[in-house]
Amino acid sequence: MTAPVVPCSAIYLDAEDTLVSGADTRIPPERMVARIRELARRGGGLYLWSRHGAEHARKVAAGLGLEDCFRAFLPKPEVLIDAEALEDWSISEIPAVAFGSVRLEDILRTPRVLPLPLGEGGG
Repeated sequence: MTAPVVPCSAIYLDAEDTLVSGADTRIPPERMVARIRELARRGGGLYLWSRHGAEHARKVAAGLGLEDCFRAFLPKPEVLIDAEALEDWSISEIPAVAFGSVRLEDILRTPRVLPLPLGEGGG
């Protein structure tokens, strides 16, 4: 029996040069805002971070009318401490320039395989 696949519930976006205009303006802000609203509407667990801190991320979201779309606002990570190496994570990286063309269904269906419950082959 295969392990169940659950939809992606932790989607992290960077505020600078991704959500707000920076060096790359190929995705119009209106399209970015609409896609974020749709991801939130479909149940995507959205988190916004900023290299300028959590409060700045919140202000960016509020300025775009998106504050209610995000579960939390975070500073951009600088150090990661985890027992599992980053290259072993089940994680998808989507460049900001591709976000406008990736199907939302594909983002939300990014598979994360969970261990089977005891008695179902999980130990």
